[in-house]
Amino acid sequence: MLTAGQVADYFLLQVDEDAGDAMTHLRLQKLVYYAQAWHLVLARTPLIAEDFEAWAHGPVAPSLYRDYRDCGWQSIPRPNRPIAAISPWTQEILGRVWDVYGRYSATGLEALTHHERPWLEARRGCIPHEPCQATITKVAIREFYANNMPIDPAYAPFAALHATRNHGEARARDESYRAHLQVAHRFHTAPIDSDERALAGVELSARLAADRGESYQAQGGDARAVIARLRRQQNAVRETGGA
Repeated sequence: MLTAGQVADYFLLQVDEDAGDAMTHLRLQKLVYYAQAWHLVLARTPLIAEDFEAWAHGPVAPSLYRDYRDCGWQSIPRPNRPIAAISPWTQEILGRVWDVYGRYSATGLEALTHHERPWLEARRGCIPHEPCQATITKVAIREFYANNMPIDPAYAPFAALHATRNHGEARARDESYRAHLQVAHRFHTAPIDSDERALAGVELSARLAADRGESYQAQGGDARAVIARLRRQQNAVRETGGA
């Protein structure tokens, strides 16, 4: 198990300062939170022992706040201390978290958490911007993200990991398992931003829903129509500075 600071170091090392990217304290807190969330879902264990609290601007790891509170809105520099050893499986999860959430600004990540149940329920009874130190429990985090994977090709990396992680060797000859792997392979080998990759992402989401005994309906039409709609939404977010 890692500390919040050690997970933060991983994300700080991903920042491309030469390309104009920056890591503020707010953005870093949210990335570490999403790393905890998806590690709870995909590895079924906490990434860090510390609990997040439902502060006014989103989930906060108190130890990370103590480390970087003096940075304010300034960019946090890359760490100059030894980096903790991270297992290959955890590195895989962290890499996918960066792929999906690293495209968002600090305020974009804050907005995401403000529309998700774990933070909302922990702050129940609080008015906007009211100080709050209520715990966002690990159970609440895991249950929400395990059952609310967005219908968005951008989240297909999580679907691929989830699909392969949840089918053991005993099912290696099972037709459903082989189908999962075939779709995951299509996703990973297709060109980035291609329709083929996006279609594979939608299909993985559908298969995960079926595994959970839930129905999956493409919102607004067939898969290609869904992809076209999602691309328009993503372009709109980028144009308004949300990514």
